[in-house]
Amino acid sequence: MNNIIMKLKEISKSNFFKHAVPFFLTVGLGTLFLKEFASLRYEYRKSELLSPQDIKALKEITGGKLHTLEEEYEKLKKVCNLYAFLSSKPIMRFTLNVQYSIIM
Repeated sequence: MNNIIMKLKEISKSNFFKHAVPFFLTVGLGTLFLKEFASLRYEYRKSELLSPQDIKALKEITGGKLHTLEEEYEKLKKVCNLYAFLSSKPIMRFTLNVQYSIIM
């Protein structure tokens, strides 16, 4: 019995048990925990399709018209063209206080 205890003390003093075993335990257990947390993330994700009733409600809220991505792109293109046209002139812009400010 005494011989076994001496062997365990000798093994526990080795560099392998001081450094490698904690490292391998951290990597192994960390992988398992991350896998579980990632699965929870995807399990409770809110990804829903719009029902026809939701689309009707959105149309009522937005005034009867839903904007498409192409329409928004055209609006952005017009704004960019206007900015390019006015880039050499002072530009009027809205601030958050709905006041005008002039950029020189």
